[in-house]
Amino acid sequence: MRPHSKSFSFNDYDVIGFDLDGTILRYNLDEMVPLEYELLCQFLVEHKGYSKNLSRLLDKPDDIDFLQKGLFLDAERGNLLKLDNNGCILRANHGTRAMTDSEIVAVYGEERKWSVTTQFINEPLCAWNGPLAEKLRSLLDYFDISVSLVFANAIDEVDACKKSDHINEKASYNVWADILEGLIHIYTRENFSNGKSGYFEKLKSDPDRFLLKTSPVVIDWLRELKASNKKLFLLTGSHIDFANFTASYALGDNWRDLFDVVICFARKPGFFHGSREFHQIEGFQETDPIALDGELHLNKVYSMGNWKQLQKFFAQSIDIDVSKINSLYVGDNLIQDVYAPEALAGMDSVAISEEMLSESVTDSSNNFKNITASRYWNSYFYHDGMPTLWTHIITKHSKMCVPTLEHAATKPIDYKFMMSNEFGFYPSPPVVE
Repeated sequence: MRPHSKSFSFNDYDVIGFDLDGTILRYNLDEMVPLEYELLCQFLVEHKGYSKNLSRLLDKPDDIDFLQKGLFLDAERGNLLKLDNNGCILRANHGTRAMTDSEIVAVYGEERKWSVTTQFINEPLCAWNGPLAEKLRSLLDYFDISVSLVFANAIDEVDACKKSDHINEKASYNVWADILEGLIHIYTRENFSNGKSGYFEKLKSDPDRFLLKTSPVVIDWLRELKASNKKLFLLTGSHIDFANFTASYALGDNWRDLFDVVICFARKPGFFHGSREFHQIEGFQETDPIALDGELHLNKVYSMGNWKQLQKFFAQSIDIDVSKINSLYVGDNLIQDVYAPEALAGMDSVAISEEMLSESVTDSSNNFKNITASRYWNSYFYHDGMPTLWTHIITKHSKMCVPTLEHAATKPIDYKFMMSNEFGFYPSPPVVE
C-alpha cells in the first residue's frame, strides 16, 4: 500500500463533491438499523414464506454484536466472510455458526481465498451487476448492514428444512435472491411517495427518531468553502423527494443554497465512469434528458448524469482547463464514494468511517458503538494487528479518513491535516489490539 501524503487540505481543490447519507447527513443507527432488520424479515416472512421466527427483533446483545459493515456474502454456500488486505479469509460463518479453520480450508483451500472475492479485490465493480453479483454481496453501508444477520438466520432456517426433508445440505441457496428482492422493495425510490415502503413511512412520520441534525459547524464550513470560489456539489443516490426530506431536516429548508449543483439518483458508482444523461428536476419530477454535449447550469437540481460532463461544466464555470481542475469527493461508501471517484474518475477522495468513533481514542457523542463495533467479528480495520481489506481500500484510494465530516469541519478550510499514521486516519488511528 502506498504511504499517505504527510498533509492534506480542502483548500487545494477547485471542485468538492459530497455524498448525503452517512456524510453530510447522519442517521441514528441505534434506531435505523433495527428498523431495516425488522422490515427485511417482515418481507421474507410475508412474501417468501420464511417462518415467523425469523422476524424477531434485535433484542439480544449477541444479535446486535453479529452485525458488521464490510462482510461478504457467499450466496451459493450460505457463508459470511471477513477478509484481510490480501483477500485471505480471516473469519467465516455458515449461517450463525462460526466455521472452524479446517472447515474454511476445506471449502476455500489452503490459502483461505475465494476466487470470487479475489476478482472483487482486483476489480471491485466486477460484482456490482451481472452473474458475479448473484454469487457475491459486500455489505458496504448502514442501509444493508442488517443483511448479515437476516442472511445468517435465514440460512439456519433453510438448513433445518433441508435436514428434515433429507435434502443434500450442500445444495446451493436462494436466500440472497430473496433478500435482494426485499431490499429493492424497501428502498426503491418510487415508494417514498406511494406509501408502499414501511421504511420511508417510518422516517417521514418520526424524523427525530431516525435522523440527526447536521452540526452548525459543518453548515458554516460548507458556506465558507462555497464563498471561497470553490464549486460544491451534492451527489446522492436518493431520489429528489427523499433527499429533499432528509436534507431539509438535517440542514434546513435552504439546504440547496449550500451547493452549486445538486445531483440525485446518481446511480453511483456508474456516475464516475459512465455516460448516463442528466435529467433536470422540476418539482420532484424528472424532465427530458439533457444531451451529453448539452449545457448544465449552476443552482440547479439534476437526476442521474455523469462525472465527465459535470467536470467539463465546472471547468468552464471557473474558467480553467479541464485537465488542470483539482477535484475531490467525500463519502462513506468505500466503493461508491472512495474507490470509484479515485480509480475511475481521477479525483481525490476523503473517506468517512463512523467505525473510528468506536475503535479509536477519539471522543464523540453519538458513536452508536452497539452498531459500529463488533466483538464477534473483531475490528473493522485490523485483525491480529494486520489491516483488513477495508483499511487497504482507505489507504490506497483516499487522501484521508475521518470519523465524521464534523471532524474535518472544525478546522479552517485552509487547514493542513497532518497524517500521524501510514493509513491516513485523522484525528487518530483506530486502536490496534
